Amino acid sequence: METARINEVLAQQITIVREFAGKLEPKDLTLLKTNLGELETAVKALRDLVEALPR
Repeated sequence: METARINEVLAQQITIVREFAGKLEPKDLTLLKTNLGELETAVKALRDLVEALPR
C-alpha cells in the first residue's frame, strides 16, 4: 500500500477515535457506556490497521 494512502487511512481512523473521545461525558452513564463502546470499536479498527502495516 502506498505511504500516502496508509497515512490517509490512519488519519481518518484517528479522527474517529478523537470524535468519540470528545463525546465522553460522565454525567450521563447510559450515554457514556454507548460512547465508550463506540470508542472501543474505533480503537480496535485503528489497532487492526496498524497491525496490518508491513514492518
